[in-house]
Amino acid sequence: MKILCLGPEGTYSHLAAKKFDNKAEITFVNYILDGFEKMGTGKYDAFLAPAENMIAGSVRETEDALFDYNFIISGSITIPIHHSLLAKSTRITKIYSHIQGINQCRKFIQNKYPKAQIITASSTAKACETAKKEPNSAAIANKVNLDYYPKLKEIHKNIEDYKNNKTKFYVISNNYALTNQKNSAIIVVPRQDSSGLLFKILKAFKKSKINLTKIESRPMRTQIGNYMFYIDFEGDFREKKIAKTLNKLNKSKLIKEIIVLGSY
Repeated sequence: MKILCLGPEGTYSHLAAKKFDNKAEITFVNYILDGFEKMGTGKYDAFLAPAENMIAGSVRETEDALFDYNFIISGSITIPIHHSLLAKSTRITKIYSHIQGINQCRKFIQNKYPKAQIITASSTAKACETAKKEPNSAAIANKVNLDYYPKLKEIHKNIEDYKNNKTKFYVISNNYALTNQKNSAIIVVPRQDSSGLLFKILKAFKKSKINLTKIESRPMRTQIGNYMFYIDFEGDFREKKIAKTLNKLNKSKLIKEIIVLGSY
């Protein structure tokens, strides 16, 4: 199997990819959009795209790409997020990390290194690459990076502010998962904004006793005030009750289109 994930080696995306299939041939991309673009070549079986962090919430780039590209969510991988401070020495004046890594370790930084210069990197692994080269620099990253950057040492471990933090990754592919999946994801595209629109959409799910697990609005990018809704719910979208509800909602005058993203 050939799969894509955000690189370089040592990122949390890389950890998710290895958890998904440890024997797969992995190709790294720099950005989420790159992953979707490369999926379009037909050379890869799946892309491990970050979907949601327990603290930071949904990953907007992935949500938008799911609307723009004709790919499917065929599974999900959730991994724990444990950050360490990695450096060559204990003298630290600069700290590098991905913006998410920095935000997830704010209390630690303020308590231990209040005078350090905080610099964002494109990934936690890229931060390690810089910390390896620059004097008095450190990286906030998973300690697995010590395997790839042996000059670095673990100065502090488990420095994240929330110890049970996790990130969910979608398995993006060209094929739906097998039936009887636990959750499904859809995009509801309204015809136009109107009073009580969202209430009427949600009412259809309530009537069928379908439990919603997430709902978020995203701009339609047509004009200000026009939104589409990303909805996750319990159950496989192919179940009789759920399929009937979606079909009925899709035929209503309120809805322009329902895009089924997949089940996982």
